[in-house]
Amino acid sequence: PEGFYSQAYFRSSTDAGQTWSDEVKVPQWLGVNEVNLLQAANGDLVAACRTDYPKRYAHHKLDHYGGLAVSISKDEGETWSDLNPLYEWGRHHPSMVRMPNGDIVMTYVVRLGYPATHQGFPQFGVEAVVSHDNGQTWVNTRSISDWGVWPNAAQCENGVVGVFTGRPGNRCRERGG
Repeated sequence: PEGFYSQAYFRSSTDAGQTWSDEVKVPQWLGVNEVNLLQAANGDLVAACRTDYPKRYAHHKLDHYGGLAVSISKDEGETWSDLNPLYEWGRHHPSMVRMPNGDIVMTYVVRLGYPATHQGFPQFGVEAVVSHDNGQTWVNTRSISDWGVWPNAAQCENGVVGVFTGRPGNRCRERGG
């Protein structure tokens, strides 16, 4: 269809990554790229997806207009839900971790939506949202960094969630859990 240029695919392994299935084109992921997968506490697969930018922004040459959406599989990746858009534009590069209580924390980069500095420069950031229901809904948007690219979240055994940002991951902020 007109207006889409990306298509995400799914592969799986049943032997700890020794072999992989053929790629499967996920119809619901037309207009999707940069997918981050996580298995929720209830067994569902949650896919945090960068979406193509809205057609009205197609004239921009920057990729800052990509959005963020979630798709869920309840059958180990055989079928996927339609996209649940979280942000239409300006937020992407998702990373997710599952907390011991089952909550999911998703971090992502903010490329558009913040006001420019008083010198006129754009501001970028990293935010986080939380799902208390296995990826169905997301709440508690929090800014966790005023700069960064490709945030990558990881949880330590003591409950601390570290978020690495930058190129290639040279800054860490901790949030105790």
